[in-house]
Amino acid sequence: MKSTEYVTLQIGNKLRQIRKEKNFNLSELSARSSVSIPMLSKIENGRLIPTLPTLLQMLRALQVDLNEFFQDINSDSDFPGYFMIKGDSLERIEKEENTVGFEYSFIFSEVLERSSMEISHLLLMPGAQREKLTTAGMEYVYLLRGEIEFDLDGNTFSMAEGDSIFFDGNIPHVPTNSGLGPAELLVFYFITMN
Repeated sequence: MKSTEYVTLQIGNKLRQIRKEKNFNLSELSARSSVSIPMLSKIENGRLIPTLPTLLQMLRALQVDLNEFFQDINSDSDFPGYFMIKGDSLERIEKEENTVGFEYSFIFSEVLERSSMEISHLLLMPGAQREKLTTAGMEYVYLLRGEIEFDLDGNTFSMAEGDSIFFDGNIPHVPTNSGLGPAELLVFYFITMN
């Protein structure tokens, strides 16, 4: 994830957290800030980075100082070529207010700019074997069922149902089924177009 995208997500998450701490719903914040409810929702969900005037309107309405707001926003973009997301660490998010039975968890966001995307379903049987390989582009793997060991050029990640991993496909990689039954994975390929 690029540092700007990560900062966008942090801004949205922090605005939502402050709004909830102040016990405002989106309608109340919209009325106080003169920012539309759809725009507030997009900002909180990391789909849109607010302009400085919009952000200032929101912070004024929430009675939060701009310097304090950005104090713990981190733009560190050190990316070692991969990151793993444990299923039990997923953050529940509210995409729309006043809905019943829709439980969203934020997993991953990546902007697709001049890229193609391919999604595959992989059923990995116990004892399945292959050599490590590379792919041109980035990959995101979400484990739907089972247990696997994911080897990224000697770094091995134990994954359980609900865990996911994002990595540079140029790193030699191979998943191994470490369970007794089949493992089921969704594999997303992001291939950059030249």
